[in-house]
Amino acid sequence: MQNRRTHSGLQAFAPWLRETRQRHEVQLAADEGDRVDRHALAVEASDSPLNVMYMAMGHGPDCIARMRRGLIVTCDCATKPVDDPAVAVALALRYERFARAGKARFTQSIARLVEAGAGRGDEACRMMLERLHRRGLVEDPARDGGSDARPGRLS
Repeated sequence: MQNRRTHSGLQAFAPWLRETRQRHEVQLAADEGDRVDRHALAVEASDSPLNVMYMAMGHGPDCIARMRRGLIVTCDCATKPVDDPAVAVALALRYERFARAGKARFTQSIARLVEAGAGRGDEACRMMLERLHRRGLVEDPARDGGSDARPGRLS
């Protein structure tokens, strides 16, 4: 009786290694497909008012896409507060564009953010507020006596 091996160790594990490699390649392809889908969704919706707000606060396109799909609630993005003057100006510029294109109305909440920044002495907010007044998107407080009883504003 001869005790002879017919397979080497590598030959015995070859089917398992092939199967594992195939599973790994399928997983990599699925991960890449998910990343491409998230990016496509973010690009497709990049002009929406909500995405503009998220981007101005510091969220990335992938993070926004996951939030919009309901896949995450929190993220690790380095965000800025909404009342940051840079965020207020960025939102005002973007919403001004929406308003001029007829896509959305210029909201009073953004006007209040810009006004608050101008009131704190931020020069960019002051210039943005003047621009919005010139374009007729917000009322000039000097024209209406400074009252805060405009439509859409808290009184």
